[in-house]
Amino acid sequence: MDLGWTWAGDQYFKYGLEALIITTKRIIVYICSLKQVEQNLIPIEMKVNELVDKLGLKVLSGANGLEREIDGCYISDLLSDVMGNAMEGNIWITLQTHKNVMAVASLKELACIILVKNLVPNDETIEQSNDEDLPILQTSMPTYEIAGLVYNLLHQ
Repeated sequence: MDLGWTWAGDQYFKYGLEALIITTKRIIVYICSLKQVEQNLIPIEMKVNELVDKLGLKVLSGANGLEREIDGCYISDLLSDVMGNAMEGNIWITLQTHKNVMAVASLKELACIILVKNLVPNDETIEQSNDEDLPILQTSMPTYEIAGLVYNLLHQ
C-alpha cells in the first residue's frame, strides 16, 4: 500500500494515499501520489518573466505584468471554456488573437496568454494588454509542444 503525504508550510505529514498541499500565501489544493512527491513533481512557484526566459518566449505586449505569479496552466481555444474552467493565475495557451481574448483573460485574472504558431494579436488586443498589464507572449511552437514544456517547467 502506497503512503501519501500532506504538505503544510514547510513540513510533510503522512496520511493515506494522496497529498494535500496548502500554502499560506493562497490556498492551493493539489492532489498528487507519493510517486509525484518522491519525484518532486509538485508545482513550483514561478513568475511570467521566468517563464519567458526559460522557454524563449517573445513578449508582444503587457510587459509591465511580467512579475505576475503563475499558478497553473489552461489550454483552450473556446472562450466560454476558459471562462468556465481557467483559474486565477493560470497561463492560457491559445491560438485566438482577437480582443475578446483579453476580456476573458482579464475577467479570470490570468497570469499571461501564450499565442502559438507565431500568431500575432490585432492592435486592439495589444492595446488592451498594455492597458491592463497582462502579458501576451508568442511562440513558434504548436500547442502540444509548448504545453509539454510548460508542464515540465512547472513540475520540475
